[in-house]
Amino acid sequence: MTPATLVSMVKQLALLGATGAATDDTKVYGYLNVGVLKVYEKVSAKYPWATQTTQEVTITAGEGELDPEPLHILRVQDANNGYLKLDPTDVDAVEDEDPGLEAEGAPDKFWQEGKLTLKSHPANDTVLKVRFTPLPDDLDETSTEDDLFLPKVFHEIYLWETLKFMAYDERDKIVGAELAFNEKEYNDLYDLIWRHYDAKAPQKSRQVKAYIG
Repeated sequence: MTPATLVSMVKQLALLGATGAATDDTKVYGYLNVGVLKVYEKVSAKYPWATQTTQEVTITAGEGELDPEPLHILRVQDANNGYLKLDPTDVDAVEDEDPGLEAEGAPDKFWQEGKLTLKSHPANDTVLKVRFTPLPDDLDETSTEDDLFLPKVFHEIYLWETLKFMAYDERDKIVGAELAFNEKEYNDLYDLIWRHYDAKAPQKSRQVKAYIG
Protein backbone atom coordinates (compact mmCIF):
# COMPACT_ATOMS: atom_id res chain seq x y z
CA MET A 1 0.00 0.00 0.00
CA THR A 2 1.60 3.27 -1.08
CA PRO A 3 1.24 6.53 0.86
CA ALA A 4 -0.88 7.86 -2.00
CA THR A 5 -3.24 4.88 -1.60
CA LEU A 6 -3.44 5.54 2.13
CA VAL A 7 -4.33 9.18 1.49
CA SER A 8 -7.05 8.11 -0.94
CA MET A 9 -8.48 5.66 1.60
CA VAL A 10 -8.37 8.24 4.39
CA LYS A 11 -10.35 10.64 2.21
CA GLN A 12 -12.95 7.97 1.52
CA LEU A 13 -13.26 6.88 5.15
CA ALA A 14 -13.08 10.21 6.95
CA LEU A 15 -16.44 11.50 5.69
CA LEU A 16 -15.19 15.05 6.09
CA GLY A 17 -16.16 17.46 3.35
CA ALA A 18 -12.93 19.42 3.64
CA THR A 19 -10.84 16.40 2.69
CA GLY A 20 -12.80 15.25 -0.33
CA ALA A 21 -11.04 17.27 -3.02
CA ALA A 22 -7.69 16.53 -4.63
CA THR A 23 -6.55 20.01 -3.61
CA ASP A 24 -6.76 18.92 0.02
CA ASP A 25 -4.16 16.16 -0.36
CA THR A 26 -1.55 18.29 1.38
CA LYS A 27 -3.79 18.51 4.43
CA VAL A 28 -4.39 14.76 4.47
CA TYR A 29 -0.67 14.03 4.07
CA GLY A 30 -0.16 16.16 7.16
CA TYR A 31 -2.63 14.01 9.08
CA LEU A 32 -1.02 10.85 7.68
CA ASN A 33 2.45 11.93 8.81
CA VAL A 34 1.15 12.42 12.35
CA GLY A 35 -0.40 8.93 12.23
CA VAL A 36 2.75 7.31 10.86
CA LEU A 37 4.91 9.04 13.47
CA LYS A 38 2.61 7.77 16.23
CA VAL A 39 2.96 4.17 15.00
CA TYR A 40 6.71 4.56 14.57
CA GLU A 41 7.16 5.94 18.09
CA LYS A 42 5.13 3.10 19.61
CA VAL A 43 7.15 0.43 17.80
CA SER A 44 10.46 2.18 18.58
CA ALA A 45 9.64 2.48 22.27
CA LYS A 46 8.65 -1.18 22.56
CA TYR A 47 11.23 -2.69 20.16
CA PRO A 48 14.15 -0.23 19.74
CA TRP A 49 16.14 -2.74 17.67
CA ALA A 50 13.42 -2.71 14.98
CA THR A 51 14.07 0.88 13.88
CA GLN A 52 17.60 1.63 15.06
CA THR A 53 20.57 2.60 12.96
CA THR A 54 24.25 3.29 13.69
CA GLN A 55 26.59 6.04 12.58
CA GLU A 56 30.04 7.26 13.45
CA VAL A 57 30.14 10.85 14.66
CA THR A 58 33.39 12.79 14.47
CA ILE A 59 33.94 14.65 17.73
CA THR A 60 36.13 17.75 17.86
CA ALA A 61 36.86 19.27 21.28
CA GLY A 62 33.97 17.32 22.73
CA GLU A 63 31.34 18.21 20.14
CA GLY A 64 29.92 16.67 16.95
CA GLU A 65 26.79 16.61 14.80
CA LEU A 66 24.27 13.83 14.31
CA ASP A 67 22.53 13.44 10.96
CA PRO A 68 19.66 12.61 10.74
CA GLU A 69 17.95 13.91 13.86
CA PRO A 70 17.54 11.16 16.47
CA LEU A 71 14.28 10.23 18.16
CA HIS A 72 16.11 8.17 20.81
CA ILE A 73 19.85 7.77 21.37
CA LEU A 74 20.31 4.15 22.46
CA ARG A 75 24.05 3.68 22.92
CA VAL A 76 27.26 5.70 22.48
CA GLN A 77 30.75 4.18 22.37
CA ASP A 78 34.22 5.69 21.94
CA ALA A 79 35.66 4.06 18.81
CA ASN A 80 39.17 5.29 19.72
CA ASN A 81 39.09 3.88 23.24
CA GLY A 82 38.18 0.22 22.88
CA TYR A 83 34.55 1.11 22.18
CA LEU A 84 34.08 2.12 25.80
CA LYS A 85 30.40 2.80 26.48
CA LEU A 86 29.64 6.40 27.47
CA ASP A 87 27.01 7.15 30.11
CA PRO A 88 24.11 9.47 29.22
CA THR A 89 23.96 12.64 31.30
CA ASP A 90 23.05 16.33 31.03
CA VAL A 91 25.13 19.47 31.08
CA ASP A 92 23.97 20.48 34.58
CA ALA A 93 25.30 17.25 36.08
CA VAL A 94 28.62 17.66 34.26
CA GLU A 95 28.99 21.29 35.34
CA ASP A 96 28.46 20.24 38.96
CA GLU A 97 31.76 18.34 38.67
CA ASP A 98 33.52 20.56 36.12
CA PRO A 99 31.96 24.06 36.16
CA GLY A 100 34.05 25.37 33.29
CA LEU A 101 33.85 22.18 31.19
CA GLU A 102 37.63 22.36 31.02
CA ALA A 103 38.53 18.72 31.66
CA GLU A 104 40.25 16.93 28.78
CA GLY A 105 40.76 13.24 28.15
CA ALA A 106 38.94 10.13 27.03
CA PRO A 107 35.20 10.86 27.32
CA ASP A 108 32.98 8.79 29.59
CA LYS A 109 29.73 10.79 29.36
CA PHE A 110 27.58 12.26 26.61
CA TRP A 111 24.49 14.41 26.17
CA GLN A 112 22.44 15.80 23.32
CA GLU A 113 22.16 19.54 22.85
CA GLY A 114 19.45 20.88 20.57
CA LYS A 115 18.30 18.63 17.74
CA LEU A 116 21.60 17.47 16.27
CA THR A 117 24.52 18.37 18.53
CA LEU A 118 26.19 15.55 20.48
CA LYS A 119 28.58 16.53 23.26
CA SER A 120 30.96 14.36 25.26
CA HIS A 121 32.99 14.91 28.44
CA PRO A 122 35.86 15.14 29.17
CA ALA A 123 36.53 17.01 25.91
CA ASN A 124 38.59 15.22 23.30
CA ASP A 125 38.98 14.65 19.58
CA THR A 126 37.60 11.21 18.84
CA VAL A 127 35.00 9.22 16.92
CA LEU A 128 31.86 8.07 18.67
CA LYS A 129 29.84 5.12 17.47
CA VAL A 130 26.22 6.12 18.03
CA ARG A 131 23.28 3.71 17.89
CA PHE A 132 20.00 5.59 17.68
CA THR A 133 16.44 5.65 16.38
CA PRO A 134 16.22 8.22 13.58
CA LEU A 135 13.10 10.25 12.99
CA PRO A 136 11.14 8.99 9.97
CA ASP A 137 11.03 11.13 6.83
CA ASP A 138 7.80 12.95 6.09
CA LEU A 139 5.63 11.38 3.40
CA ASP A 140 4.42 13.27 0.34
CA GLU A 141 3.10 12.60 -3.17
CA THR A 142 6.47 11.21 -4.28
CA SER A 143 6.78 8.68 -1.43
CA THR A 144 6.64 4.97 -2.13
CA GLU A 145 5.64 1.86 -0.20
CA ASP A 146 9.30 1.42 0.78
CA ASP A 147 9.02 4.62 2.83
CA LEU A 148 6.55 2.90 5.18
CA PHE A 149 8.60 1.01 7.76
CA LEU A 150 6.01 -1.63 8.70
CA PRO A 151 5.48 -4.76 6.56
CA LYS A 152 2.59 -4.08 4.18
CA VAL A 153 0.34 -6.59 5.93
CA PHE A 154 0.14 -4.08 8.81
CA HIS A 155 -0.33 -0.88 6.79
CA GLU A 156 -3.94 -0.67 7.93
CA ILE A 157 -2.71 0.65 11.28
CA TYR A 158 -1.58 3.84 9.54
CA LEU A 159 -5.21 4.39 8.54
CA TRP A 160 -6.47 3.89 12.08
CA GLU A 161 -3.93 6.28 13.62
CA THR A 162 -4.57 8.90 10.94
CA LEU A 163 -8.35 8.70 11.25
CA LYS A 164 -8.11 8.78 15.02
CA PHE A 165 -6.13 12.01 14.90
CA MET A 166 -8.41 13.52 12.25
CA ALA A 167 -11.49 12.73 14.34
CA TYR A 168 -9.96 14.65 17.24
CA ASP A 169 -8.67 17.53 15.15
CA GLU A 170 -11.92 17.96 13.22
CA ARG A 171 -14.05 17.28 16.33
CA ASP A 172 -15.73 14.45 14.42
CA LYS A 173 -17.58 12.31 16.96
CA ILE A 174 -18.10 8.57 16.46
CA VAL A 175 -20.41 7.07 19.05
CA GLY A 176 -22.08 3.87 20.12
CA ALA A 177 -21.44 0.48 18.53
CA GLU A 178 -19.36 1.93 15.69
CA LEU A 179 -16.84 3.38 18.17
CA ALA A 180 -16.55 0.06 20.04
CA PHE A 181 -15.96 -1.79 16.77
CA ASN A 182 -13.32 0.68 15.63
CA GLU A 183 -11.44 0.49 18.92
CA LYS A 184 -11.49 -3.30 18.78
CA GLU A 185 -10.07 -3.34 15.23
CA TYR A 186 -7.44 -0.80 16.25
CA ASN A 187 -6.38 -2.77 19.32
CA ASP A 188 -6.49 -6.13 17.55
CA LEU A 189 -4.19 -4.87 14.81
CA TYR A 190 -1.65 -3.61 17.35
CA ASP A 191 -1.78 -7.04 19.01
CA LEU A 192 -0.83 -8.59 15.66
CA ILE A 193 2.01 -6.11 15.23
CA TRP A 194 3.36 -6.91 18.71
CA ARG A 195 3.14 -10.62 17.93
CA HIS A 196 5.13 -10.04 14.73
CA TYR A 197 7.93 -8.21 16.55
CA ASP A 198 7.92 -10.55 19.56
CA ALA A 199 8.63 -13.43 17.17
CA LYS A 200 11.56 -11.55 15.62
CA ALA A 201 12.99 -10.15 18.87
CA PRO A 202 16.48 -11.12 20.00
CA GLN A 203 16.14 -13.98 22.48
CA LYS A 204 17.19 -11.97 25.53
CA SER A 205 14.62 -9.23 24.86
CA ARG A 206 11.62 -11.39 24.02
CA GLN A 207 8.63 -10.70 26.17
CA VAL A 208 6.59 -13.47 27.78
CA LYS A 209 3.11 -12.94 26.45
CA ALA A 210 0.09 -15.13 25.77
CA TYR A 211 -1.98 -14.60 22.66
CA ILE A 212 -5.56 -15.76 22.56
CA GLY A 213 -6.97 -16.20 19.09
